[in-house]
Amino acid sequence: MEKDKFQAVLVRKISRLSRNMLDTLVLLDKFEEYDVKFISYSENFDTGSPIGRLVVQLMASIAEMERNTLSENVKLGMTQRAKEGSWNGGVVFGYDSIEKELVVNSKESEIVQLIFTLYVEGNGLKAIANHLNKAGYRTKHGKHFSINGIATILDNPIYQGNIPLVTS
Repeated sequence: MEKDKFQAVLVRKISRLSRNMLDTLVLLDKFEEYDVKFISYSENFDTGSPIGRLVVQLMASIAEMERNTLSENVKLGMTQRAKEGSWNGGVVFGYDSIEKELVVNSKESEIVQLIFTLYVEGNGLKAIANHLNKAGYRTKHGKHFSINGIATILDNPIYQGNIPLVTS
C-alpha cells in the first residue's frame, strides 16, 4: 500500500481478511489511509459510510466469535479424546500413524527402548543423543537426535502406555 502498488483488496468474505475484530479495523483504517478500496465479494457494504462501518464491525465480531467457538470446540474434542485414551495426532517416534491409529514401528521402537535403557543406566540427555548419533541412528525425518528430542521421548506419555495402540 505504501508503494501504491494496488488500488483494492478483494476477499470472498470479511472473515478471510481477518478473524480478529481489532485486526480487521486496523486494516480497514490502513486501507482508508492509503486510499485502497476494500471489497468483499459475497457481502455488500460501503466502509466509507457510518452504517457500512457498523456492518463491517458486526461482521468482524461475528467472524471472531466463530473462530473462538471453533477453537473451543476443537479443544473440547481433543480433551474428550484424551480422556477416552485416544490419540490426537502428530508424529511420534517409535510409531507410525495408520488410519488415525498409532502402530508400533519395530525398528524405531528398538531405538526408543535403547533411549530408556541408557537413561535408566544414568546417561544424560546429551550422552544419549551422542550415543545414538554415533551409532548411526536417525530421527523419523532422517536427522540427528538432539537433546530436546531425547527429552521429548522420555517425557512422552505414549511411552507409558496411556494411549491405546495397534500392534503390528
